[in-house]
Amino acid sequence: MELKYHKKIYSKKGIKSAMEAFSALAEWSLDADDDYYIVTYSNADESLQDSIADEFGNFALHGSIRG
Repeated sequence: MELKYHKKIYSKKGIKSAMEAFSALAEWSLDADDDYYIVTYSNADESLQDSIADEFGNFALHGSIRG
């Protein structure tokens, strides 16, 4: 699954913090283009499929705001 986070809102540090925090729940990778950080995850537990992207985004946003 691919998730996109705008660089004007999210920081790379916040996203990497979320990737570390969620590392036991899925495999994560990070890429970027000019405007977005692109996060890809795989091998997530099926019971988490409906919520993992939202929870990851919340964690990444919080980390981006915190600095």
